[in-house]
Amino acid sequence: MRPFLLILWVLELCGVAAGTLAPGNWLAGRHLPNDKLLHFAGYVFAAALPAIAMIRKRSLLLAVLGLILLSTALEYGQRFAPGRSVESGDLAANLTGIVCGLLAGLALRRCLPVLPDSLL
Repeated sequence: MRPFLLILWVLELCGVAAGTLAPGNWLAGRHLPNDKLLHFAGYVFAAALPAIAMIRKRSLLLAVLGLILLSTALEYGQRFAPGRSVESGDLAANLTGIVCGLLAGLALRRCLPVLPDSLL
């Protein structure tokens, strides 16, 4: 993965982790959309970016497996965040987002022209 895209991906994963483990009272009253939609959307992008950028299948497989493990660990980590709880629906939304993001990223990769390294 190119350095710019790797940095973007790591920042996105940090955002997902921060949002997942934020205390419940921090999120209350913030007019956020549906909780499951947030879980889904966070992981769609997290899976689409490596699907677009990674050339080797093995690297992509490792990234997807890592996302599944991260998603599960973060969801169970909510057990220790004040005002948060572990929900199987959140985990299902995460995993659905990973699958959809992977499929969307692979489809986009076929459509996007190859960009020179200087742009990335």
